[in-house]
Amino acid sequence: MVLMGLGKLKFSMFVTMILLLGTLTGIFGVLLYFFASDVSLGIGLTIAIFFAVVMTLIQWAIAPWLIKISTNMREISRKDNAELYGTVEELAKKAKIPMPKVYLVYDGTPNAFAFARTPSSGHIAVHSGLLQRLTKDEVKAVLAHEIGHIKHWDSTMITVASMVPLLVYYVIILFAGRRDNDKSAGNFMLVWVAAMFAQFLSSLIVMYLSRTREHYADAFSAVATGKPSLLQSALGKIAYGFPVVNTDVYASKRAFYIADPQMAVSEARARHKGNDHYQIDHAEVKNAIHWEKTNPISRFREFFSTHPLTYKRIDALAELEHDIKAKTIDLDSV
Repeated sequence: MVLMGLGKLKFSMFVTMILLLGTLTGIFGVLLYFFASDVSLGIGLTIAIFFAVVMTLIQWAIAPWLIKISTNMREISRKDNAELYGTVEELAKKAKIPMPKVYLVYDGTPNAFAFARTPSSGHIAVHSGLLQRLTKDEVKAVLAHEIGHIKHWDSTMITVASMVPLLVYYVIILFAGRRDNDKSAGNFMLVWVAAMFAQFLSSLIVMYLSRTREHYADAFSAVATGKPSLLQSALGKIAYGFPVVNTDVYASKRAFYIADPQMAVSEARARHKGNDHYQIDHAEVKNAIHWEKTNPISRFREFFSTHPLTYKRIDALAELEHDIKAKTIDLDSV
């Protein structure tokens, strides 16, 4: 899926959610079929679902607090940075959401992220490196992308969707080997492998959902700014010009960023064969796009990433530019 029109994108997100919930329902159905004679199974499933829901709600409630204390961020006001604050305020009005809190993260890498419980409690964090490396218009396009995430409830959607792989794993572990004749070490290992495989498959669906949400936030940025080319150039600088750093600090928050830091660094090292000193320019962006399109390892790794390959996002934005010029989409549709 290189080019993705808005209608196709929304349909893709709908099908993904159906597939994710269908996976969970199918596993419950199989367990009920094989263990229906066990009257305690229904109670056990109820307890498992209740546990998963409670854990998800706790994660949803405390996630903003955890992100704040684990990131070197400082809340800023209009007085601190009138331009940055005013840009977020303008975009929030376009999205018809309350003004998010704005934070500056003292980090030289060019990135930004949003997190929120609901659109009325949004937070946008901007790296100092983003302000240094991008033009003002490109920064605006990135901020519009993050506003799109808040408007679309993406933090909540991904948190809830992430509950499914965990629930799938524990339900299989708890119930697939409950019969007396299934207590041998061999059968336990078989159950464990089946649980791991089911969790792996459902995790892939969640990551695909995350990638489609990135396209959707890109679409909002394109329409809100009226110039998809701004986000295209910003993504090129961020994803392809990401400095080679230790990305362990980003591992737990990689889904929040506008570009996947770990994938960006990995691809940069692969393209430059270990040379950590390179300059990002128009020619380098073109080379990076060609490398990403033709490298099979890059395309394979996308299956395990929370973000689409950057060249796919750039191509999708090009398609949206035609729709914007033809006035076939507007802010209400994204």
